[in-house]
Amino acid sequence: MNGGNMRESVPKVDKSGRQKSMGKKNQKKIVNPEHWFVQGVQLHGEGRLDEAVLLYQKVIQHCPNHAQALNNWGMIDHDQGLIDQAAARFRQALAIKPDFPEAMNNLASLLQQQGKLEEAQVLFLRAIQRNPEYMEAYFNLGTLYQALGQWDFAVDAFSKALKFQPNNPQILFHLGFAYQHQGQLNKAESFYRQLIKLQPQHLQALNNLGQVTLHLRQPDQTITYLRQLVALQPNFPEAWNNMGVAWDILERIYHAADCFETALEYQPNFPEALNNYGNLILKQGQPFLALEYYEQALCLNPEYVEALCNLGGVLHQVGRLDAALDMLQRARSLQPDFPSVHYNESMIRLLLGDYSLGFRQYEWRWLSKDFGPHHYGQPLWNGQPLPEATILIHCEQGFGDSIQFIRYVQQVIPLVGHVVLMCPDPLRRLFQTIPGVDVFISYFDPIPHCDCQAPLLSLPYLFGTTIETIPKVVPYLKPCPDAVVRFAQRLAHEKNAKIGLVWHGNPRQKNDRNRSMDPKHLIRLLDTPGCTFISLQTEDYDFNPNPFFRLPQFNDWTREFSDFADTAALITQLDLVISVDTSVIHLTGALGCPGWVLLPAVPDWRWLLDRSDSPWYPTLHLFRQSQPHHWEDVVERVIAQLHNWLAER
Repeated sequence: MNGGNMRESVPKVDKSGRQKSMGKKNQKKIVNPEHWFVQGVQLHGEGRLDEAVLLYQKVIQHCPNHAQALNNWGMIDHDQGLIDQAAARFRQALAIKPDFPEAMNNLASLLQQQGKLEEAQVLFLRAIQRNPEYMEAYFNLGTLYQALGQWDFAVDAFSKALKFQPNNPQILFHLGFAYQHQGQLNKAESFYRQLIKLQPQHLQALNNLGQVTLHLRQPDQTITYLRQLVALQPNFPEAWNNMGVAWDILERIYHAADCFETALEYQPNFPEALNNYGNLILKQGQPFLALEYYEQALCLNPEYVEALCNLGGVLHQVGRLDAALDMLQRARSLQPDFPSVHYNESMIRLLLGDYSLGFRQYEWRWLSKDFGPHHYGQPLWNGQPLPEATILIHCEQGFGDSIQFIRYVQQVIPLVGHVVLMCPDPLRRLFQTIPGVDVFISYFDPIPHCDCQAPLLSLPYLFGTTIETIPKVVPYLKPCPDAVVRFAQRLAHEKNAKIGLVWHGNPRQKNDRNRSMDPKHLIRLLDTPGCTFISLQTEDYDFNPNPFFRLPQFNDWTREFSDFADTAALITQLDLVISVDTSVIHLTGALGCPGWVLLPAVPDWRWLLDRSDSPWYPTLHLFRQSQPHHWEDVVERVIAQLHNWLAER
């Protein structure tokens, strides 16, 4: 943001050209241009510009080579919008006095405003060469580099200007702005803070502080600064919009909605606020309403890449996959390196079974706003043999993801010398049954020396996985024998079919509203004769209390689980697991145990479309919603299938 170029507020008088005093008797008889010039400077400083011009004209009439008068007259012409005349006077001054830094600075500023940046740059640099302490020229050179997007040079120029005036608000603002565009947000925040101490009511600095702290994931600070701003100027839609985003991060939904609505009241045609409000609405499980907000944003700005990306995401969620891909391809054509576009497209490609393209695009996840970098500094393994090397394989995302893709470790082991596996503590004891891993560590343990690293979910890409080449051998995980014995003894006398049950996933998972069900849908299932149901529902008891604990045919021992090794032990003692899409059903498949998966109409990518089996888990059978959020028909089909299954036992 260019706050305008800088020059001396009052023209300077070059006393070296002053004539000696002539004495009162002779002053009236002798023409004294220097005296008129001094008077003109005084009037100029007082804002009496027309009177100042008359005196500068008088000076020039009697002293045509008076460079300072020409320069000052050019300054007034510029202030009055007489741009061509101002430029001519600055050039005339420089023709008379080629080493005149103030005229160089003024002409350069004018040329910069006209878009003649190369010529302006030469003049700013000449002015600084002539006067190395010329603060205004350093500042103006910084604004020129800023206009060119050369942020490193801009920072250097503004920093040099700041040495001469450490508390200059204009320099502090521009230096903060340059650091903000460089991505050095902590430095930007520091300079904006200095400015706010000097000028607590600097609106743009408060707004930029809100932006910077928002990107630094400091939403509380964002809200503090932007509240100060809107208290000073309520009609500041950008501030309301950013405050809404901050409240959204804090999961204060109603506060966020109020902010977005206020932003749109002040500026109804505000694409960013419409897009962000759409994001908030989507989180509340209203994809079709969110879709309308994204479309409104795109009507205002058809090239709004983030809104195109979000619209593609919501079209995916409602099952309009072709339209979603069209939106994402439009976004990619506008900004080929926008990470979330590639990530969103990868989800659709994988769902459609195009694993070659899908896993390649999935590698963009680390740059997308949904993930962020993983911060492991070792070189990324490229999949080639390294028999003397040690590799760090680090789990990522949810427990189910880790359980599904841990199978690939067996393909890594023959290719590298040593394997260090980093996994969440709840999976550590279970994963320690995997042969060939040399070291197991958790996220909080020190990392031993490793020559390379690989995120767990990058292994399918590195191995070129297609649907046909998925490692399908199960089981690839085993339960701990001690825990197996414990649950086997408990169930030894159970005559009925022993069926594990899960109806809800982690409520903090992004798609949990679609994948989880209200347990009331399962009440009829629990009336099935010949069955004893065992809860495997471990997620968030406070959020989702068990509604079946009083039923005699229902048992719940999950509070005895210390980790997934205990869960695995119980699963191996059951005849069947019926579950929504959670880590438990992944564990069931990884153990090679029979399971039925209850899926939403548009499932997570790994379950593909239009099939009742899974290429990832041969022992699982899939039951899909016929339309979104309709679990009733899924449960009816499960009950019918369960009766058939019981009859065949």
